[in-house]
Amino acid sequence: MALREFAYDAIGPLRGPPLYLVLVVTPLTGLANAAGMFGVPLLAILAGWIWSYAFLIVESLAEGQDVPVVSIERTNPWHEPRALAPPLLVLGAGWVASVGGGVSQSVAAIAAIVLAALLPASVALLATGCGLGRALWPPALLSVAGGLGLRYVGILLVGSLYGTALGLLGPRAPSLLVVAAGQLALYSLGALLGRSLHRRREALELDPIAAPERAHDRTAALAGQDAERLATEMYGLLRVRRDTEAWSLAEDWLALAPADPTPCRWLRDRALAWGEARFADRLDAELVARLVSARRLGEAVATVEACWSRGGTLASQSAPTLAALASAATRMGHSSTASRLAALLPVLDTPRS
Repeated sequence: MALREFAYDAIGPLRGPPLYLVLVVTPLTGLANAAGMFGVPLLAILAGWIWSYAFLIVESLAEGQDVPVVSIERTNPWHEPRALAPPLLVLGAGWVASVGGGVSQSVAAIAAIVLAALLPASVALLATGCGLGRALWPPALLSVAGGLGLRYVGILLVGSLYGTALGLLGPRAPSLLVVAAGQLALYSLGALLGRSLHRRREALELDPIAAPERAHDRTAALAGQDAERLATEMYGLLRVRRDTEAWSLAEDWLALAPADPTPCRWLRDRALAWGEARFADRLDAELVARLVSARRLGEAVATVEACWSRGGTLASQSAPTLAALASAATRMGHSSTASRLAALLPVLDTPRS
């Protein structure tokens, strides 16, 4: 583990959206504190925003994507309830230990340290699409810690360093400065965990949406084929509304690699650039089917959501494919996507031709 790379992973993403959220949340925290008891609900909301966004940072960077853009919907903890499970568990265990008369202080302290040490592993499992049960299962937590290796130890050390620094800063600095520093520390830890998951994806057997090896596979899949000539011919057919012939040409080309999603994605992107939304939707349907067959379910769900977000429609899919997508969306915590997919099941209950 290179220290320079480790340090960059911790501080590199702390620009743009995270800074904007700090600039919004910090003064609102000051107002809530000034309001006394009346400000407690606002403090709870702001705490939910902060933690949920830190979770989104882990999730996005683990997939090899950029730091997510801030939005009220995404930072709402009810939109991403998975993020709340680990800290609530730690707080609950701490409360039980503090009020339990039969628990000695030393045992309570050891339990608190162990729970805090396993918290990053639990967040990592949830952020990579695992269910709550697995995210609380000790062997799974230890497997993540072992897969990250020295990086996991480094995350714990950085977390301890941040906590100590904030503890020393608290009595000596303005409260708003401490609040801002605490947010940046949390986002830094989230970025460090997300980057670490992506860098150790092979050891952890993760299949991120964006990865260098996938980009290499995309280039290799298109090499040696006259893809540009094919795209030009297809574009000409679509311009004169000969859609059936264009789709037949696309099917013949895609059949050369019947299980590879790369040609589908490449051709779909070209169709979008041409403004051929309906053609792109059909290619997205083929892409989703191939991703599900390859068990790349997280990527398949992301493809469906991107299609819907641009106003597209998911063309005919088999019932097993839709069921697999809905199940994956549920595990990922994307409840609205899961509901919409489940609603399609009675309508699209025939095998895809």
